[in-house]
Amino acid sequence: MLIKNIIGLAINEETKTLSNKSSSLSLKSKVDLLYDCKKINKEEYSILLHILSIRNQFAHNFDCKKFEDLPNYISGIDKPLLKYCESLTADHNQNLVNGFNRMIEIIMESLKIQFEEMIIDLKRQTRNAKAKYKRILDKRLNHYGIKEKEEMKIYRPLFIKIFDEEKQNPDEASLDLRVHNRILELIKNGR
Repeated sequence: MLIKNIIGLAINEETKTLSNKSSSLSLKSKVDLLYDCKKINKEEYSILLHILSIRNQFAHNFDCKKFEDLPNYISGIDKPLLKYCESLTADHNQNLVNGFNRMIEIIMESLKIQFEEMIIDLKRQTRNAKAKYKRILDKRLNHYGIKEKEEMKIYRPLFIKIFDEEKQNPDEASLDLRVHNRILELIKNGR
């Protein structure tokens, strides 16, 4: 969703590259994009790569059952896991688990901030789009001689209804012409 927002796609828009399908970019490529776009810093990037590597071992390596097995398959992975373990105990496996959990917390905190910023940006875009839509609609109302505030309040939803209905109409005639004719008829008949 962050990448879609960065490149200007609607969050709910279907894509070939940003979904979870086989045609999509790999998760690693998506993490690389977030880093390149400065949505995550170097430490967060490194943490995400470690998380992906750990996930892959547990998902695809039947012999990797516990965190203390990971160094047998990912050289040096215990070092970053222990780095993020906030309080070491005698239980080596638990220390690795605690380090992993802390890595997850760091990423989640960072992504939460990114999503909050994205939501604020989307709300701003929505407000701007609504204001622009209202200005365009008011200009159209003025074009048809509807200038009084009370009249505009009455005709605005009627104009919207006409446009929405005509947009759904499969008629071959121009949408603009169909809308124009219906608005003229509406004004002529006084609603």
